[in-house]
Amino acid sequence: MRVCMVTTSFPRWEGDFSGNFIQSLSRTLAGLGVEISVVAPGHREAARFEEHGSMTIRRFHYAVPARLQVLAYEGGIPHKLRTSRLARLEVLSFTASMYRTTCLAASACDLVHAHWIPTGAVAGLAARRLGIPMVLTAHGSDGKYLRPGRLVRRLSRISVGSASHVIAVSEVLRKELLAFGVDPPGVTTIHNGVDPALFPAVYDETGGHKILWVGRMTEEKGVEFLIRAMKKITTVYGDALLRLVGDGPEKEKLEELTAELGLAKSISFVGRKDQREMTRFYSACDLVVLPSLSEGLPMVLLEAMASGKPVVASRVGGIPELIIHGRNGYLVTPGSPDEIADGVIELLGRPEQKAGMGSLSRELIETTHSWESIGLRVKSVYADVMGERRI
Repeated sequence: MRVCMVTTSFPRWEGDFSGNFIQSLSRTLAGLGVEISVVAPGHREAARFEEHGSMTIRRFHYAVPARLQVLAYEGGIPHKLRTSRLARLEVLSFTASMYRTTCLAASACDLVHAHWIPTGAVAGLAARRLGIPMVLTAHGSDGKYLRPGRLVRRLSRISVGSASHVIAVSEVLRKELLAFGVDPPGVTTIHNGVDPALFPAVYDETGGHKILWVGRMTEEKGVEFLIRAMKKITTVYGDALLRLVGDGPEKEKLEELTAELGLAKSISFVGRKDQREMTRFYSACDLVVLPSLSEGLPMVLLEAMASGKPVVASRVGGIPELIIHGRNGYLVTPGSPDEIADGVIELLGRPEQKAGMGSLSRELIETTHSWESIGLRVKSVYADVMGERRI
């Protein structure tokens, strides 16, 4: 089986976080005997073509010289469209180049697999031209494309309507797709996965009370509410330290809030770290907090669980599908510093409960959410679409 994997985000070099879950899925499928041809946006520092066994990567260029390519990466396409005039000017060349490259790569394939609803509109046209089916994966951020807004909904209908099967990364998103009009047999919930071997359950014995947040500093990630929660947390645990791993447009505002609340000694902005460095950050914390206002099924959640860490997370998106309140973490109301603080304080004060919750999470990941398990489910979707025997 040969599959063309089309995406707007894919690691530009080893250790890059951009679309690393799509790279992991692609590698897993390649290991399961699927030939994978990835189509992804170009970048001035990324190779235009790579070959790794049965997986090839073609990065399409959409501006000359390459340094002028600004629409993808560094914040994502929606952010770039809001903040960069040059990015908006590149939309047509980006779309045309993606279409041409997909037609080229998929000409030797049996099936196209597009990631994100906007990508599906382009990949679907290429698949139709070649006379092959398309599978579409809708990720957490795609929910907004299913909501009112004439042009956006029209494009979403083109994308979803071009797909032979739609994969939703959370049950919440699957229900949104059903409400949007996707036939029940045509949409399946398949969570993202994680490689447990990359995130060993190692526990820090150096003492103190260490809290971790990982992600992109945008408004929807709710970091502001975690910082405000630290004011209450530090009144109980004066040595509590929050490490914020990541970067983004809200960083300066969050640093100002930290200083304003007098928490400079309790909150450390450590910047963006590559995938290889994250193991030590997970190992060196007591728990992970995800105070998001909206989510699909965040990779940080899966990585924290694989690392054997309990999680305090907002009750949004697909998070409650993996976190059972009181068993492997605590669920809190989005935007509530008090509930975040209470959950963190409760866990920090109960080391045995904290360890038990982490063990349950690790067991769940190993049993049902390793990339091999997820890859087998995705390959089964391919087999159904191709009319082959179920794996």
